[in-house]
Amino acid sequence: MNLSFTKDYFFYTIQGEGAHTGVPSIFLRLSACNLRCEWKNPDGSISLCDTPYSSHQPEKLIKTIDQVLDDIKDIDCKYIVITGGEPYLQKNLVELIRCLKEKDYYICVETNATIYLPTQADFISMSPKLSSSCVSTSANYQSHQEKRLNIEAISQFIEKHDYQLKFVVNQEDELNEIQQILEELKDRGLVVPVSKVLLMPQAVSKDQLEQRSLQVVEWAK
Repeated sequence: MNLSFTKDYFFYTIQGEGAHTGVPSIFLRLSACNLRCEWKNPDGSISLCDTPYSSHQPEKLIKTIDQVLDDIKDIDCKYIVITGGEPYLQKNLVELIRCLKEKDYYICVETNATIYLPTQADFISMSPKLSSSCVSTSANYQSHQEKRLNIEAISQFIEKHDYQLKFVVNQEDELNEIQQILEELKDRGLVVPVSKVLLMPQAVSKDQLEQRSLQVVEWAK
């Protein structure tokens, strides 16, 4: 079974985001995404998704599952982060995770939570996209806005897996959007603990991240 990856598709580092920050991890980056994030910065400039090579201009490195297992077998780490792009676009993700679990790997999948597939993943890091995630002047605006939020898929992930909800925030009024999403989930009988809701500043450079993190801290408080 084949999957499509980015060219430099696996790397060993530490998890830099979310509840598992600091955990040594093997990242597997799948290619292609069904969304097209384009954020407007305070200075009027536009920032694309921080991995445009897996979304806006997706690379396409085809690998079999056996090749993937062989490429990572000598890395002394049992924590896998499957990321993208959007991993759940590829149906063979189910088999990839099954084969990794047979090798006793712990599996985290990073997803925009617009597509649900039943897998054996241990942890789902969901990052639903808010309304500011694509500017109205973008050629991708209509398609992106129609696809960016799928409450049904988010609900299925919550019901079937351990998880976190990680929101990329660009402006303060988006906290109301997040609250609305949590209320919709509550209406379905799914109460999300505050400890599972994370705010992440929209940034594509170290300077932007450092500057905007201070503001997001205040919003989180």
